[in-house]
Amino acid sequence: MSSRLAAIAGERGLLTFDDAVSDHLGAGWTQAPVEQEAAISIRHLLKMTSGLTPQLAYEADPDTRWRYNTPAYHHLLRIIAGAANQSREAVTSDWLTGRIGMRDSGWAPRPWADADIAVVEDTRAVDEATRPSQDLNPAYGYLWWLNGQSFRLGAAGASRNDGPLIASAPPDLVAAQGALDKKLYVVPSLDLVVTRLGDRGSIEGSSFNDAFWDLLIQAAPPQRNPE
Repeated sequence: MSSRLAAIAGERGLLTFDDAVSDHLGAGWTQAPVEQEAAISIRHLLKMTSGLTPQLAYEADPDTRWRYNTPAYHHLLRIIAGAANQSREAVTSDWLTGRIGMRDSGWAPRPWADADIAVVEDTRAVDEATRPSQDLNPAYGYLWWLNGQSFRLGAAGASRNDGPLIASAPPDLVAAQGALDKKLYVVPSLDLVVTRLGDRGSIEGSSFNDAFWDLLIQAAPPQRNPE
């Protein structure tokens, strides 16, 4: 959702992806030295290449290391709401959820997270979000996982796997993956959207992604050409 809202904000001229985060949040939003902090852009947050640790301390220069960093990218919503001069709830409803008929949505604090970070018609935004955003982890777009690319999981420096994120799923699948196996899969070639909520899946000897798609693909209709 944050990637869509960021793209809409960009098209409305409220920000650019190459803006320094500090231009929107001011100095001191990280634990990094001022010079390193000033080098971090909105695009780096979207690509997960900010160079920050989960504690927002300096780890590496931007675009030199990939790390899935929830505390860092959560600042995107602060940036977008500030640029729009609206609350998080208002900008999300006005730009996105309200326009597609969602009447009961909102942002809720996470009791286990720092309080400061709790928290479609735009085809160009979709296209950019679902292409590789960098070479460090080709299976990552702008906050979306891409199945047709070799991927890297885990902390910075983890080895890259040869092959797709989900071997049995179609290569045009894109996915949002949350804690406890919460999933959103979008597969244009199957005209398919799958959402999974709840607790972590209990699947012996296999990841939820692999086990789910091994079964689903057996029942799926013939694929059409994603082009």
